Amino acid sequence: MRSLRSRASTSGSQRWPELAQILERIDGGRPLPQPGTPEAALRALELERYAVVMDQHIKDPARAVKAWHRVLELTPRNRNALDSLAVLYRNHGKWRELADILGGRQIPIVQVDDSERTARDRDGTR
Repeated sequence: MRSLRSRASTSGSQRWPELAQILERIDGGRPLPQPGTPEAALRALELERYAVVMDQHIKDPARAVKAWHRVLELTPRNRNALDSLAVLYRNHGKWRELADILGGRQIPIVQVDDSERTARDRDGTR
């Protein structure tokens, strides 16, 4: 598969559809394995490759979105999938879907305990 991918990138756009077909056959719409298993990690990687081909080389956003969502079913916090979906939704004006993707991200919150806050307030630092 690696040689096909390298040939696809060096021979122009002629080979990307062939790679997409091979990746589609590998997935074949089979039921997804249980998340958190080694099989799920491998399948997520295959689906991620397919999504990148659909998005960046074939330029088929509908198929890319479906593939990225399948990646998220296996690895819900997959940063590549979340970032790619955000870009796809933003570029195609899918604001509700974009809000869902962005709303699902967890931003770490740093908590400051009261003793630190009191010390900063007393010192005049913020």
